[in-house]
Amino acid sequence: MTASIPLLLPPTAIPRPASWEHEWTPKKYLSGPQPPPVDDARVLEQEMATARQLADGKAVKKTRPRRTVDYNGRMGRWALLRKHRPNATYVPCMRPTPPYIIDLLPPVAYPSNSSTSLCTKFIHTSTNKIRCPVNVATWTPEGRRVLTGSTSGEFTLWNGLTFNFETILQAHDSAIRALQFTHSGAYLVSADQSGIIKYFRPSMKNLSA
Repeated sequence: MTASIPLLLPPTAIPRPASWEHEWTPKKYLSGPQPPPVDDARVLEQEMATARQLADGKAVKKTRPRRTVDYNGRMGRWALLRKHRPNATYVPCMRPTPPYIIDLLPPVAYPSNSSTSLCTKFIHTSTNKIRCPVNVATWTPEGRRVLTGSTSGEFTLWNGLTFNFETILQAHDSAIRALQFTHSGAYLVSADQSGIIKYFRPSMKNLSA
């Protein structure tokens, strides 16, 4: 039989069992975790599948949304960097990890190697109604659209995000060889193969003398 060992500590230092009177209970976030949001693309595919089943065997053409390339974020980042960079040749280094793709700058920021900012995933080929060679292309002053001049003498205004044509204008009778916006963006000058030069407003209306 073992004898009890005397305690040398004061009674207040002896730990006592915790009291359950002050047990903590949550006050908010009482509901369980919510399911993730429904993917719109998956819902659209399910609706298309249902429509195919109800079409009595007729094939329903599957519509795909046109891919949009928004380059304005990179241009804004480049403009801000040009204002705060320590010298004229400073370009931040890109780390070879996917999270740093948001720091990718437009090609003008990499004069030594412009191919680093070309994403082949978003390369798109657009075709006009009339297939003919395009001689010149330029961005509009606001940077939202692309204006092209073809050998048929037509101006074609393309959307700079979805790259579908918005306006087709018969500007010249012969092939267009040059076009350029003024520095203020108030006028457009174009020249064709026969030597005729025309002036246009940004709304593509011919400027009368």
